[in-house]
Amino acid sequence: FVELVRQRYEEVELSEPQDGFPGYIMIVLQAQLSYELVTTMKAELSELAEPYGGWCEAWGVTHEIDDPAGHGLARSA
Repeated sequence: FVELVRQRYEEVELSEPQDGFPGYIMIVLQAQLSYELVTTMKAELSELAEPYGGWCEAWGVTHEIDDPAGHGLARSA
């Protein structure tokens, strides 16, 4: 599964399981934030994860990058 995600997305960060927590995969991207982007990404990631018993559980904007054009660029978590 991790390799499938890495083939689709440029920046992928892994959190290994520890202390009973299963760990997670975080995909980092820069894009103009929109409802369509979030819902599409969640659906695509859930579809990739489903054969392995997973799903896209959360989405978050961890910071906004200064963009001279005035677009909010999102970092997903």
